[in-house]
Amino acid sequence: MRAAITGIGLVGHWGHEYAEFINLLKEPKKLNKPALIPELDFFSIVGTKNKRTKKMERLSRVVSVAAKGAMNDAALEKGAVAAGRGAVVTGSSFGALDSILTFHRQLETDGPSSVNPNVFPPTSHNVAGGHLSIEFAFSGPLIHFASGSLSAEQAILYASDLIETGRADVVITGGWDILCDDLISNFALPESIDCKPLSPNSTGMHPAEGAAILVIESEEHAQNRGAKVKALLEGGSTWTKEHFEKSKEALAKLSVTAKDCDLLCSSANGLPEKDEREASWLRKLFVSDEGEAPTLMASRSFIGETFGAGGAFDVATAIALFEQAEQGFVVPNPSVPSAGYFAPAKDRYNRALLSNLSQDDEASLLVLSRPTAE
Repeated sequence: MRAAITGIGLVGHWGHEYAEFINLLKEPKKLNKPALIPELDFFSIVGTKNKRTKKMERLSRVVSVAAKGAMNDAALEKGAVAAGRGAVVTGSSFGALDSILTFHRQLETDGPSSVNPNVFPPTSHNVAGGHLSIEFAFSGPLIHFASGSLSAEQAILYASDLIETGRADVVITGGWDILCDDLISNFALPESIDCKPLSPNSTGMHPAEGAAILVIESEEHAQNRGAKVKALLEGGSTWTKEHFEKSKEALAKLSVTAKDCDLLCSSANGLPEKDEREASWLRKLFVSDEGEAPTLMASRSFIGETFGAGGAFDVATAIALFEQAEQGFVVPNPSVPSAGYFAPAKDRYNRALLSNLSQDDEASLLVLSRPTAE
């Protein structure tokens, strides 16, 4: 029972519509500072205004907007999923850090007796996921991963497992991270950032806010309700160290080789040492299978580094290219030895390999395919 992706909802510095994201792929815009999400007309977009939503903090509002977009894209209404058969599995690097800091400072400054108890619930990493469970009446598993930059990948893989083992019919999954002043200052960013993924001339990454939410369901469930399948999630894995060997093992378990993949979505984000390690490992993977070089997409140069949401944004990028969105991205400066290996854009893609390499040398691979791949 394979997992089918039927809905995508995205929020980022460009806006909150999937069409706006497609336009960003066609005409990437160069970032020059941390990329923040603009003010959203939350109640108009989500359409739910009650005591609960009025008290929602900014993080949960951003995630709710993305989830609303994904559910609309999947043509799923509240109550359409049987009780106990809908799950929410999400991930983030920092959690609700702004709420955590607000609570901590109030506690530290004025003592326990002065702390507003209403400030505590939003400090939970899973607060946004809880709101999604309530909003869409998904009464099945509610799970959140806080695994650094691999958070979205782990969430998506767990969500896929719920589908494939028959424990859920539909899962809202993906990743999100928002920034706060304390977090941005902690990055110690230079005054001018020139982000060039896969180039030693890059001066760093662009921190960015974002939420990327997917709706996945079993193929059978999608077919029974007449839903359009955007992509099939074939599977993947996460690991630490020995990236070439572990990635070969991960693909072998899926009966896939690197040469079967014509699109590579890399996590290259403008940190030269990290990008070079990732490019070298992936080039070796494709060369070892004697396949043609895939097209490389390093979308963090114009989306920004969204940390725990990055893997989910890569899924959205791959699906957009499956749907033949025009690609305005140019393969970056091949002065990193392995980067020049990859091929220019193609007219059609059938299978995508999504890679992520963290600063702590943890890695992941996901494999997606077009529903009509030949």
